[in-house]
Amino acid sequence: VTSTDGTITRRITDPAAPGYEVAVVASPSYLVLGLDPDGQLDHVALMSVAADDAGGTVLLVPAETLVRRNLRLLDVHRADGDDAVRAAVSDLLQVGLDAMSVLDEDSWRTLLEPVGPLTMEITEDLVRADPDGSGAEETRWQAGSIMVAPTEVSAFLGWINPREDRFNRLRRQEEVW
Repeated sequence: VTSTDGTITRRITDPAAPGYEVAVVASPSYLVLGLDPDGQLDHVALMSVAADDAGGTVLLVPAETLVRRNLRLLDVHRADGDDAVRAAVSDLLQVGLDAMSVLDEDSWRTLLEPVGPLTMEITEDLVRADPDGSGAEETRWQAGSIMVAPTEVSAFLGWINPREDRFNRLRRQEEVW
């Protein structure tokens, strides 16, 4: 090789050798905003594709996550919409976001209808307290193995029992993702 434009150096291929350098390729990241049937933000999913396109990672962020003192992602969404949530998540996690989608009730249905219902295990009944004013609880899904239809996924992801720890909902969201 003849060159007058720079220095020719020997390429070091041993990671343990002094002077070894590796080129790091940025992983594409994708943000998904999950909305409940009322259009309220109930979770955020940050997805990153592995460099070799052989998988990736999903990080779930609850809508109740504080982005500033007394300001949750849920509040940001209500006040300023989808793009403001994208900016808040990017700032909070110090990550660039290549793209974003919003999955509402219709989107989940469209995505999952070709697949059919999701089968999963839940550890407790999912109930609604006093839906008709009678004082009784209504059970929507019973503990155990359940099937969630594509039309119900948005409701399932956003479901929170009365007096339930919000981390239980996060565990159910993890099961879906």
